[in-house]
Amino acid sequence: MKESSNAKKSYVGLKKKVHGDFFEALVTFFAQADKLHIIKIPEGCKVTKGKLVRVKSPFDFMLNLGDITMLFDAKTTIKKTFSYSSINQDQILNLAKMNNASNLCGYVICFDKEVGFADVRLLAKVRQGESINVEDCIYLGTVKQFSFKNLSGATSKVEGSRE
Repeated sequence: MKESSNAKKSYVGLKKKVHGDFFEALVTFFAQADKLHIIKIPEGCKVTKGKLVRVKSPFDFMLNLGDITMLFDAKTTIKKTFSYSSINQDQILNLAKMNNASNLCGYVICFDKEVGFADVRLLAKVRQGESINVEDCIYLGTVKQFSFKNLSGATSKVEGSRE
């Protein structure tokens, strides 16, 4: 019985990883389709007690939007909401430190079939038991066709709002 439970957890974890990796590939593809320069931040590693240990990067991507640099993590959910428990508080602290007039920081979230940008200030306001949806974000498009060009002027839309 225990083995099947572990196998199910492994399968669910693998499925989430594949879904996340696919969305990250779409992020890169659509940024390049918009003729924007995007850099995927690689995972790092360090040696601890003679073992190689993975070190998570503070965020996934850097994207040049002209005079604005966007620093963001790509997130996915199969639901229409993104819950507090899915928000990495260490990431929010790191992104908040980088957020200023020339940096746009937050999460690009794939909500089921729609994609939105959640500014770090919006994410920091989400409390335990709460969640956000694509309407709370700056709308980028559908998972089949989204554009980072929808973020032009986003520094004035500090916390999102679908238009």
